[in-house]
Amino acid sequence: MFALLSFIGLLATGPSDSIPPTDATLTLAPGQEVTVQFDADGHWRVTERGSGSAASSAQMGRVAGAVLTDPPAQKLDTQDVPKPPKDAVSFSLEPATGRPGLILLVANGYGDRLEYSGSLRREGNSALEPTSLCPVIAHLLSYEYWPYSFAEIDLTDLRLVKETHRDQVCR
Repeated sequence: MFALLSFIGLLATGPSDSIPPTDATLTLAPGQEVTVQFDADGHWRVTERGSGSAASSAQMGRVAGAVLTDPPAQKLDTQDVPKPPKDAVSFSLEPATGRPGLILLVANGYGDRLEYSGSLRREGNSALEPTSLCPVIAHLLSYEYWPYSFAEIDLTDLRLVKETHRDQVCR
C-alpha cells in the first residue's frame, strides 16, 4: 500500500523543475555569466545568472589580452587568473579585448574534467552552427575564442568525467 501511495504522490508532484537533466541547454549571450552545480547523479542546475561584473570583466580582459596577443606578449600574474568556484562551473561570454570576436571563459571548480558540446547562433539567423569546444581540466580555467561575434551560444551535454590525460580531445 505504501508503494502505491508513493507512486501516486510522485505522479501528483511530477519531476523536479529545479534540476534540468544533463541534456538540457544552457544559453549564453555576450556579456552574460552563469554558474552551474552538478548533483551526485550528474544533473546540473543554474545557481547564478547575470551580466558580467565590472571586476570580473576587467580581470577577464587582462587574461584575454595576455593570451590572445600573437605571440603571447604578456606574462600572466597568478592574481590575474580567476580561481574556479569550489564545486561549481562558471561560464562567461565576453567580447574580446583589442580585437573582434568573443571569448567563452569556463572555470571548472570540480575534481573531474568538464566536457560539453555547443552551437552558435549568429545575429539575424535562427539556425544553429556546431562549434568545437575543448574539455576543461579539473580545477582550471579554460577559454574558447571566435574571431567574430554571434548572438548566443547553446551549451549542451554538460557532464563531469573522471580525469584521464589520454582522452583529452576537443570536439
